[in-house]
Amino acid sequence: MRKGRMFLTGLLMGSLLLSGCSRNSALQVVVPKKEQDSVLLSQGDETSVQEQVQAPVRYLCDTDFSNFRLVANARVIVPDVEGIRMKKIRSRVFSTEDLQHFQNTFLKDSTLYELKQETYEEEGYDETEIEVPENSSVEQNAEQAKLQKKEVELTMETAEDRQADFTEAQKEERKSSCEELYSGQTQMVEPEVPDGYEVCKTLFLDFIDGKKTFYFNSTEDFSTLKELFRAAVEKETDWKEQAKIAGLSMVCEELSASIRNYLTLEKKELQELGGQKEFYGMAAEEDGMYSYNLQNYMDEGNPIAFRLDSAYGDIFSMQDRQKLLMESDEFLSGTRFHEYNLAEVDLQKQGKELMKALGLNQTELWEVQDETVFWWNYLDETCQQSEAEPAKQFSYCRMVDGVPVIRLSDQAYCEIQEDGLMKWPEEEIRAVYGKDGLLSFSWMAPVEIEDWQDDYVFLLPFSEISQIFEEMLEGSLTIETGLLAGELNISEVRLGYVRVISKELLQEDTNVTTENGQDVYTGVLVPAWSFIGTATGAIAEAYGVNEGTRISYMTINATDGSIIGN
Repeated sequence: MRKGRMFLTGLLMGSLLLSGCSRNSALQVVVPKKEQDSVLLSQGDETSVQEQVQAPVRYLCDTDFSNFRLVANARVIVPDVEGIRMKKIRSRVFSTEDLQHFQNTFLKDSTLYELKQETYEEEGYDETEIEVPENSSVEQNAEQAKLQKKEVELTMETAEDRQADFTEAQKEERKSSCEELYSGQTQMVEPEVPDGYEVCKTLFLDFIDGKKTFYFNSTEDFSTLKELFRAAVEKETDWKEQAKIAGLSMVCEELSASIRNYLTLEKKELQELGGQKEFYGMAAEEDGMYSYNLQNYMDEGNPIAFRLDSAYGDIFSMQDRQKLLMESDEFLSGTRFHEYNLAEVDLQKQGKELMKALGLNQTELWEVQDETVFWWNYLDETCQQSEAEPAKQFSYCRMVDGVPVIRLSDQAYCEIQEDGLMKWPEEEIRAVYGKDGLLSFSWMAPVEIEDWQDDYVFLLPFSEISQIFEEMLEGSLTIETGLLAGELNISEVRLGYVRVISKELLQEDTNVTTENGQDVYTGVLVPAWSFIGTATGAIAEAYGVNEGTRISYMTINATDGSIIGN
């Protein structure tokens, strides 16, 4: 029971013009229900949000508009809370605690790759430097070099400096002082192009096992292997061999791409990768407000793929299918998130345990979607993918004081705002489960949520919200789209928090600040109704989605009736 006064901020909330990422900016309209001054309301006793909004159990509607049909037989979901306060939401980087949760849950004994930022001259290039103590014998130098092999760092010089440094005499001196260095490869020359896939594969495994290191006028990294494999493809005449070698080149491409973007690779326990059938690198990439791009590779002790995505990261599943089928039940029973033949209810239970293990206790299962997954084996069958298998994708939403935070976008990228700043992607937490348990997990754009206003906001009755939806729907669909034909089917209507970006509401000149060198985005969580469903025909095309895609087709501010998105 709460007694007090509530504020109806109609004029202020009606001025909100921005929301999260939209699929089609032409469909995003903001039409306040009515203009009015802020009014101080004495609402008396309000025991719950449900009593305030008076929402039915189901929202029913079957209407033929001039250019499409609206069909709604939707369950109406209202948070079981006393009231809703507006909150402030801010972007953040992944914390040390987040990363520790991931390592404890997923990595176990797996090998890690870390990508660390380096700044250097574009016209310069790298050379592997091994510090050689003065007054040491050749044998001592070689032994010291072996000990330092895992701690090799890349140093940069300009092209002119490089030319001055590496004279023929210095090359000979370096060669003699590095006897037996890196298994005897000491010549400052490019390696020969390998013959055939098996030779390429052996070279690759020797390199990641630490048995082979390229020591010449270039970077000691995977880009060298990539160029060698490309040359091997051109040299090869059998198309199957070409395809498999090209697969190895693709692996090296993924690993060397970051180096081209001024990131240098620091090897950590690299030799543990030797002999693995599959290869999938883990990286920790400094990446602005998104902080990290973390990945792991899968092996016997860690059959789970995971990512902490940056704004433009892809989400996918990978796993060595044959290895899973060959492993013993005894091994599988010892893997926490890896069991056979699980029903969806069991998967949901495991998903809840996973969220707890990752420190994401304040989340709730939002949606379960049917998916298909397939696998590549990069090192053995690179020209052939496995047959697609059914899987379940579990999407989770953040809960704030018992109210879900609703995502308006299902895309991992956003367009540029009118002020030239990139739109802030919405937080996304997903897990993919197959017949063998957890296959992959991804988390994009983490946030932190702060208390902002003490009073509960006033919420319009649902009858007014549904009327606004029906009145505005046809108008919003005909904006810049012309006549449409198709059907819009609404299956769910939910009241929850929606993130909006409003400098006016925040009373700030900008919603982007800089803290510790990182851009921090700030928004406001406001209560809103989302009308969720699927569409067919030109309606789906107008929204920029495939037929049958389940999204929110309109989101309405619950305090003043203005349309926030879609």
